[in-house]
Amino acid sequence: MFLSARVTPPVPWSFSTAPDKLPDQGKQKAENRRALEALQKVLADSYSYYDLRVHAWDKLFRDHEAAIVGAKTTHSWTSAVAKMLAATEDIHLHLRFGEQTFATGTRAIDSLYRSSLVPHYVYVRPAGDNGLQGRTDDGIGYLMIPAWENPKDTDAIEQALPALRNCKALIIDVRPNSGGDELLAQRIAAWFVEGTKVYGKDRYRVRPGKDGFGPILERTVTGNTDADKRMNVPIVVLTSRYVMSSNESFVLMLRQAKDCTVVGQRTFGSSGNPKPHELPNGVTVVVPSWQDLRPVGTCFEGEGLAPDVEVEVDPKDLDKRDPILEKALALLRDKIK
Repeated sequence: MFLSARVTPPVPWSFSTAPDKLPDQGKQKAENRRALEALQKVLADSYSYYDLRVHAWDKLFRDHEAAIVGAKTTHSWTSAVAKMLAATEDIHLHLRFGEQTFATGTRAIDSLYRSSLVPHYVYVRPAGDNGLQGRTDDGIGYLMIPAWENPKDTDAIEQALPALRNCKALIIDVRPNSGGDELLAQRIAAWFVEGTKVYGKDRYRVRPGKDGFGPILERTVTGNTDADKRMNVPIVVLTSRYVMSSNESFVLMLRQAKDCTVVGQRTFGSSGNPKPHELPNGVTVVVPSWQDLRPVGTCFEGEGLAPDVEVEVDPKDLDKRDPILEKALALLRDKIK
């Protein structure tokens, strides 16, 4: 049984019981202030999107200083900082204290994918525990890739590809995929790319300031040289706003294929390669370290990647039909007829 990737709005909440005895409040306040000053430095020095959404950091810190410095425990301090950093709207930026993670950004996105609708268009069967593979009566293949997190899932997708090599065209559905390990995504992209192609670029923050970045670096994908591990048919990639992070990189990889069309909606636009930084009060702040760039060198954080063919979808329509999948099939049938 496959569950559709219908996303319900998250309701972030947490609670903790106060310790039987509060720490010395004078020492706690001094520790809170030292940790806040360290946090300010980490963000200015290392946060790759420092200048993207927050344009007045000094004011943001002033507005929250009383609550942060006055926190009675380190747990409360971390909660107050997470509340402040919500202004970044960055789901890759977060804090950890003890066993608990404190998010600073949330998202409630419908993937526009319904697994129950796919069999209306394609004869499908499982591809591992979470993926789908299949084909239509007229020879168009279908492959749904759920995530780039578990190597076993990627193994199953790769094992499904040989059976699809004789298809006239292929739909690759990544609408319910929110990312994971970019190296796993490269394994699948290698079936469709010829030679070595630059699919993306990035730059790391190395010092404070709007120009505080190192050189722009290229990321490449190399196609399989084994003819039995190559597919040279037209492909359509299905996207939605749910697509983000390493899955956006996968979309960029497939755009390097000979005949690829991206159909659906603009992706979410979020990738950070986050790195941990320890603060003096024992809290870890995990901070995005790079800016992910298109092959032309422009940053798509907060913008997303536009499809080649945009399809407007009202989630209510998905009770009966899948307009994005329908559009992909129409485009490919027109191409191969």
